[in-house]
Amino acid sequence: MSAAEKMSMRYDLAQDRIKLVGQRGDIVPTLWLTQRLLSRLVVPIFEWLESLDTEPNGGKDSAAKARQQHAALSQLNPGPAAPQPQKAPARALGQHSEAGGDFLVREIDVRRSDSEIMLIFQLSNRQTVRIPFREDQLRRWLNALYKLWRQAEWRNEVWPDWMHKAMIKQLEISNRDPVH
Repeated sequence: MSAAEKMSMRYDLAQDRIKLVGQRGDIVPTLWLTQRLLSRLVVPIFEWLESLDTEPNGGKDSAAKARQQHAALSQLNPGPAAPQPQKAPARALGQHSEAGGDFLVREIDVRRSDSEIMLIFQLSNRQTVRIPFREDQLRRWLNALYKLWRQAEWRNEVWPDWMHKAMIKQLEISNRDPVH
């Protein structure tokens, strides 16, 4: 899948995995992500984000990084979630290495440029799903992943302190806003 039009994630307690559902046209692959793979993935993501620091002091302190993460989250405008796929056999789509169906991700490659990061999910059937992220999209995706990580009650040591601070600030703001 060269670029997802819609994407949603949820934690599956029975599988103890994150379920990522992406959609591009009528293709709806479901990717199952383990804690082991995700733990290895977040480190290069954080390194890439740190290389993009726009804070005057280089954004090296935790508070500056938390501000950057919170700023991205405050611009959050969620689009429609990807539909839940029907249980249908996977179908290959030729040269583009695209498929619909359920797949256990066996490896994740990360390709970085100055303007985006590309996550390349290597599937159990030797196909790939590619998802590009700009900085703001990646920060929102990390926010969602962090929430699912906490829901799963997985160990938090892979997450930097600034991510915890950004999430705490987001919770404080959302708790101040009355619900009607």
